[in-house]
Amino acid sequence: MGLDKLRAEIDQIDNQIVYLLGERVKLVQRVGELKLNRRGIKDANREEQILRRVTRMAEKQGVSPLLVERIFRLMFRYFINQQRKICQEYATAQSK
Repeated sequence: MGLDKLRAEIDQIDNQIVYLLGERVKLVQRVGELKLNRRGIKDANREEQILRRVTRMAEKQGVSPLLVERIFRLMFRYFINQQRKICQEYATAQSK
């Protein structure tokens, strides 16, 4: 297989990753809306469950578990911030 063909396959995978991130964003926004009346946004137990699951999956796929853990921790921070914004916007709208 030539370099161009391999790069085209990598591009397809990159597109899938971005698409799936978009799908995850939509779901996280819905979760954030459900959390509007809860006291906390961050769920450390849930995050640890996810990390255990995805790092095991990474090992089975021959991917660095450390890489996967770092990516997921970055996503957690981003999505928690997004959920906080949703809650703040809701609180602001309710106070008007």
